[in-house]
Amino acid sequence: MVNSSLSAEKSCVIITTGHFPEGDAGAVRLHMVAKALIAAGYSVSVLCRSKLKDSGVIDDIEYTSFRRMDGHKLVRALDYYLFPGRVKRYLRKNKDLSCVYIYNAHISVFNYCKKFCNKHGIRLVHDCVEWYSPEEFSKGEKSSAYKMKNKINTEIIDSSFSVIAISRFLEDYFSGKGIRTLRVPILCDPSEGIPPKADPEKLTLFYAGAPQKKDLVGNIFEATLLLTPEERSKLRIVLIGANKSYLVYRSGVSPETLKSCSGFLELCGRVPRDVVLQKMKEADFTVLPRDASLRYAKAGFPSKIVESLVNATPIICNYSSDLELYLTDGENAIVARDHTPEALAEAIRRALALSVEEKLEMSKKALESAETHFDYRKYADKLEEFLRR
Repeated sequence: MVNSSLSAEKSCVIITTGHFPEGDAGAVRLHMVAKALIAAGYSVSVLCRSKLKDSGVIDDIEYTSFRRMDGHKLVRALDYYLFPGRVKRYLRKNKDLSCVYIYNAHISVFNYCKKFCNKHGIRLVHDCVEWYSPEEFSKGEKSSAYKMKNKINTEIIDSSFSVIAISRFLEDYFSGKGIRTLRVPILCDPSEGIPPKADPEKLTLFYAGAPQKKDLVGNIFEATLLLTPEERSKLRIVLIGANKSYLVYRSGVSPETLKSCSGFLELCGRVPRDVVLQKMKEADFTVLPRDASLRYAKAGFPSKIVESLVNATPIICNYSSDLELYLTDGENAIVARDHTPEALAEAIRRALALSVEEKLEMSKKALESAETHFDYRKYADKLEEFLRR
């Protein structure tokens, strides 16, 4: 249900080839940004590629899926190829927009929007949330995803755009090129209290997602093997989104390590989002080790961190990206000195030594930090001023 008569004064269309309103971290980010824009007085529509021919309204946000075909791989590829044309037809019918906001799209959409927005005096915004590292891909710098993102960040985005950057790394890069830039981290909607934890007698560590080689969950497993048998008997790890085969072939975890962890490792595979959130709430800590020296870790901002904090679950991690701005060791996080198994083992030992009361206090601090730093309402005025200037 695309609104073809948006108010020109404060109207924004968000463009993404991803899902909306549910489905992945990108959908969550756009949902919260859209809520902040609505709080600032904007009307917001989202053009996406979610469920087949889906449309609706959620939290006053209109959305329309431009996915028109589904099926085998070639059909899906064709549908993706046709997405830019559908976006262009929509824009030609809505020349009175005040803002076009591109989250994720093919290069042709970026280039078309440059000309279209310049011609019609429309603010053009790119929400930049990542910059890949070659180490993430089996083909390295030859990966098509790597090359396209690199070209967008280095060549396509220029002073025609205003940029919303998810991290200081990206903020510094784009502002250094003379591009108007506003840093906006992952946003959330804090509304719940402290949920009960699953097992006060054990330390439950949690991870959800497809880690690939970006989130070094294998180092967590290796870290547990450095613990004593007694320490491991007090441990439980819940991992959602990846089975044994995925962990071995996509994340580089050895079969021997997985076998050694089988007594306390719970692999859940892919489950509905409400189950993910419930498991997260029940955990004592979310774990997220990353190699902070690589560009992807500097440029991105892990949505898992904010999602965990807003669900009152503190973090075990090493500092990467902008996490030192928001996570304080011993309060809402246990911060390892780096991402190595040895450093993570030390962090897990510290968590194992916490009393039930101390873990509860960290849960409270986690929720408080989400309310302080990431509540979407606190960014409404910043976004309004940024788009108005």
